[in-house]
Order: sequence, then C-alpha cells, then structure tokens
Amino acid sequence: MQHIVNDDDDDTEDEDEDEDMKLETGSDFRELKARVPSLRIDAILKSGLNMSRNKVESAFYDSRIRINGKKLLKKSQQCHMGDEIDVIKIVARDNPNNLYVSRVVVVALGDTAEDEEKVTVKLRRYPNLLVECYKDYKVPQQE
Repeated sequence: MQHIVNDDDDDTEDEDEDEDMKLETGSDFRELKARVPSLRIDAILKSGLNMSRNKVESAFYDSRIRINGKKLLKKSQQCHMGDEIDVIKIVARDNPNNLYVSRVVVVALGDTAEDEEKVTVKLRRYPNLLVECYKDYKVPQQE
C-alpha cells in the first residue's frame, strides 16, 4: 500500500507549536506549561509563581510588581509573549542597589481550546534572581 503525502497539510504548524512548548530547566530557572483563564498579569503570576490571589494583590498595592522593568499600574494588564514579570522580594543585604526578585517570563503562547476558555502558556520561572534596583523603586526604610 502506498502512502500519498499531501503538501497542503499543515502538520508543520503543529510541530512548531510542540517545539515551542518543550520544557527546559537550567540552574536558576524552570519552565512549566500552564492553562490560565486569561493572559492577565495576576493570572500569570498565580500560575507561574504559585502565588495566591491575595499575595498578588498585596504585591501590586505595595508597588512590588514590574513588567519589563516598569511599574505595573493595572492588575488587569494583559501579558504578551516575551514579557518579563518581576515580583520584588527583598533588597540585597550587601548592596542596596540590588534586589532579589521572583521572575516569570512568558516564553510561548498556545492555542485556546474551543471547549474551554483557557489559554496554554509556557512560562519560565526564576524563583530567586538578583537584579539591579529599579529607578522608580523606593527602598523601604529599615526601622
């Protein structure tokens, strides 16, 4: 029996998507695949950093969330592929010009399933990353 290959097949798109969704792990990061209800920053942080909704809200109101280095002004802001979302944890003890953050990077976006209203995303999680202090971040005074 001879198999006929049809050049019109779009299998390459499926293969590309599978390639985009392969998970990697490094010494300071881990990738994960998640199904999120939307691409809102609070939904991405909840899945990417396993933060509760209350902790995301608290970090937002304390001005400790940055997207691509800029202060987050609305919790409902939508994420896009390549966005880096940082949650400021603490100021580095040895250098107040550095901060420890938890970072989530939106690496890839999958399809939204027709039967569900969720989006598949591939996220890269950096749980403890040392970064230079943001220009607009006011270091809390020690008491």
